[in-house]
Amino acid sequence: MKTTKIVIGGIVGGISFFFLGWLIYGVLLMDFMSEFSNTTFNRPEEEMVWWAMILSNMASGFIFSIIFGWLNNKTIIGGVKIAAIIGGLFA
Repeated sequence: MKTTKIVIGGIVGGISFFFLGWLIYGVLLMDFMSEFSNTTFNRPEEEMVWWAMILSNMASGFIFSIIFGWLNNKTIIGGVKIAAIIGGLFA
């Protein structure tokens, strides 16, 4: 797989991870997380370490991009299967 595809996939994956995390944990599960998680776990908006969140999401995107590059998959269904397996291992 070409380096440009890995870089583009890593950037797109990092942005996707960031916005999906915001959607799932910041919007959909906000009430559940604030009620049932540790009270010291939730930080105010001013105390968030944004550079660390962005960096970790970009690193995850690049890791997934490299893994998909190594697997050399050509079909969408195969990619979905591989993504489900990797996502299950990460969860």
